[in-house]
Amino acid sequence: MRVLYISCSQSDVDSVQRALVQEAAGIKLATVTNVQDALALLPAGPERTADFDVLLVDYCLPGMDGLEFIRLLRKERKLDIPVVLMTGQDTDAATALAQCPEVEGYLIKHKNYLSGILATLEKAQWLAELTRERVNTKRANLRLSHLLAASPVILYNLHFTEDLPRLVWVSENVEQVLGV
Repeated sequence: MRVLYISCSQSDVDSVQRALVQEAAGIKLATVTNVQDALALLPAGPERTADFDVLLVDYCLPGMDGLEFIRLLRKERKLDIPVVLMTGQDTDAATALAQCPEVEGYLIKHKNYLSGILATLEKAQWLAELTRERVNTKRANLRLSHLLAASPVILYNLHFTEDLPRLVWVSENVEQVLGV
């Protein structure tokens, strides 16, 4: 897993690096100290794939807070890269995080908060992938609905194979197979 950590606190960066080395040596962690450097490393739009699997964003950043940064990524750049937001023990910030739909996970800094960092990063990555699969399934269903609605006479069967379901339809004595 490739993680970009955005934090202006060197002690937090060092702590996260130590925790990830102990829990998961296979994680590649890149760090930046400000929003401008993070934006330079991320794609300008959704047409390019990010070089990172998950973003770990500190709530307190110079120039803008972590939520503003995430909203910039989601609304302006239209990026769907999973995000884990970290904050101190301030209850107002923690409440805001819990209700924030733009993040897949969050960590509240307390005594042993880094013991669960790997699980939180993996969960965020999994949730983002699940959301992408849901969107792709809806698109496929919509395409099939339009196709079925456009055909005046259609008979169809849904065949389940080992790999994926196939929709087989017969229209005007011509059999066609679609992978779904």
